[in-house]
Amino acid sequence: MAPFALALILTSAPIPGQTAKHPAQTKSDIQGNPSRQQKPSVPPLVVNSAASQVYQNGANRPSGDDKPHAIRITSLPPKDWTDWIAWLTGIVLTGIGGAGVYFAIRTLRAIEDQAKLMVRQADLVQASFDQWVELTNWRIGQPQNNKLRIMVDLINTSNFPVAIISGHISVVNYGGLTTSYVGDEAFLPPNRPTVIDFWVRLSDSQQAGESLSLPVTGQISHWHRITKGKIVQPFIGRLDCGPWAVDKKWHATYVPLAHMNPERTEGDAEGEQKAN
Repeated sequence: MAPFALALILTSAPIPGQTAKHPAQTKSDIQGNPSRQQKPSVPPLVVNSAASQVYQNGANRPSGDDKPHAIRITSLPPKDWTDWIAWLTGIVLTGIGGAGVYFAIRTLRAIEDQAKLMVRQADLVQASFDQWVELTNWRIGQPQNNKLRIMVDLINTSNFPVAIISGHISVVNYGGLTTSYVGDEAFLPPNRPTVIDFWVRLSDSQQAGESLSLPVTGQISHWHRITKGKIVQPFIGRLDCGPWAVDKKWHATYVPLAHMNPERTEGDAEGEQKAN
């Protein structure tokens, strides 16, 4: 009996704000409205009217101070002693760098000048060992049997021996070209002449004449003492021959057109090439 009484009390308890209905009326309402019998009741949506009212009043909207805005700088901050130290340090380092570049340039120029001086000294040392050979003391014999004997001294004018590689002397004469060859790998001591002796052919008119002129060409090659390079000394000239009025004997004078020694002038050479 007690449980039934408790269920009856819970069922008949009225909702606050509504008038209590009689059980018979509730049953008749359910039977009279089938939709209420089939669909369950939906709980009402609760809206927080206080929060909505606050947002509408603009309490939680971002204010103007929170929006991004530009900053304009009208003046620099004042400098303290650390800024001045950094500024002076930069000036000192710049001066040191400039001085380093200046002295580096001076050092490079000094090295370049020293290199040029060393090259000049090397050239002078090499020039002191330059060796030249010369053909001097040209002389001839009396023409006989349409032949003319020519003799010339090959001399080493330096202070060191010269190793001759090869050489030849060619004289244009009647009937062709006469060539005399210098011995290969010949050795010439300093200032000691080596005689080159050869014959050339003459025509009857040349032998009977009072003078004749014979073109001379050739070259002498030898090794340089320092560089071990090959030195070639070409020469071109003219051999004037004829009897002298004093002794009625034939003499020769060599006139160089291209001297074999580049350190000699043609005038000096011509004065020394006269034969006795």
